[in-house]
Amino acid sequence: MQKEMCLKRYYLDKMPEECIFCGKKENIEIHHIDKNRKNNNRKNLLKLCVRCHRLLHSRIYKILWPEKKKKEII
Repeated sequence: MQKEMCLKRYYLDKMPEECIFCGKKENIEIHHIDKNRKNNNRKNLLKLCVRCHRLLHSRIYKILWPEKKKKEII
């Protein structure tokens, strides 16, 4: 577990400091694309603000960010 957290922190320090959807720099959270919290591979992590992270886990996300746009970002 400790090794996973160190690896996650390493990758996060190299990622931009803003939400990839809205650009907000406050209240940033980490989203695991494959929903596996143990998979801290850099390609599986996204930085999102609290609002966008909540929307991503809701049905509203599919309306606001169509699949095409999501693939462009990821």
